[in-house]
Amino acid sequence: MTDYLTTLAATMRGDIDTILAAPVLNNTDEPMAVVHAAAKLQAQSGLVLAAAVQRARLAGHTWQQIGDELGISRQAAFQRFGKPIDPRTGATMNTTPLPNAATLAETIIDDLASAHWDQVV
Repeated sequence: MTDYLTTLAATMRGDIDTILAAPVLNNTDEPMAVVHAAAKLQAQSGLVLAAAVQRARLAGHTWQQIGDELGISRQAAFQRFGKPIDPRTGATMNTTPLPNAATLAETIIDDLASAHWDQVV
């Protein structure tokens, strides 16, 4: 994770330099370059924050502590950065949606409406 953050920080520095240099260089020809750099920087800072939260959790900090530090509730911190834990096993739950979930739901509803109980699984 340290290599990842180091690489990300180097990329962010280039974007920060672009933003800071624009007014000094009076670069009026490329204002969209500054907008692009700022948008990239915002996305990258989100990645840094997510990595920092993950490290805090691995170090034993609670969602309440993380939420307090971010100025949000513990629930909001968990919703943004956490992963649901299966209370039966303690393992991280898979939150990837089922492929073709809408089609599956329609099939189940049709089977229920048609009283095909044996086909509802």
